Amino acid sequence: MRADRLLTIVLLLQRRRRLSGAEIAERLEVSERTILRDMEALGAAGIPVVSIRGPGGGFELVRGFRTDLTAFTDDESAALAVLGQPVAAKALGFESARLQLQLKLDLLLTASGKQAAADLSERFLNGEPEVDSVTARHIAFLRQSIARQRIVVAREAGTEPRELAPLGIVLHRGDWFLVAQAGGGIEVRCIASFTNISNSGARFERPPEFHLGQAWREWLARGSPPPGEPQ
Repeated sequence: MRADRLLTIVLLLQRRRRLSGAEIAERLEVSERTILRDMEALGAAGIPVVSIRGPGGGFELVRGFRTDLTAFTDDESAALAVLGQPVAAKALGFESARLQLQLKLDLLLTASGKQAAADLSERFLNGEPEVDSVTARHIAFLRQSIARQRIVVAREAGTEPRELAPLGIVLHRGDWFLVAQAGGGIEVRCIASFTNISNSGARFERPPEFHLGQAWREWLARGSPPPGEPQ
């Protein structure tokens, strides 16, 4: 959304002082022409963005300008769970919120706090496998179905479509799994095994006693890997 992008631009400039249009465009995965239009929109909204021409030029905020953009939105608060996992955040639909959250946290950190975070990032890397586009679409759809408590109809290769009440999503050893209620019990299915997922149109009530972490541990304790994992 454009509003999210404009907010991100302000946070980037507030943090980095000066950035070229190309740097901002690459960071936000849009064209430089789009960034130029965004800068015009920010100026029209009263945000004092200055364009510096020539070598080393770019865009920056008028010196001394600060705006309080550190309050977290609901999506940014939710993105705390995947703050250090960009691949997971993107798959779950929180990529933009994660970036804005990171920028806001950087504005709140002290100089020593920023240095401590930078030092750790040079010594620890959370390697995440990429998610293929089909699985990513299924994950995003299931996340919305979980939030809205909507029953889904899922099909796996060679099987009949089944209705599942999605309760949670787990990233385990590089694979994504759906924890769902079906037939009066709890099931775990590998999301990559789904060939199609659609909305049934029906709603379900989430079991008040259900806890995703506990359900996952109980499933693993049965002694067999979740569907989709090698035997």
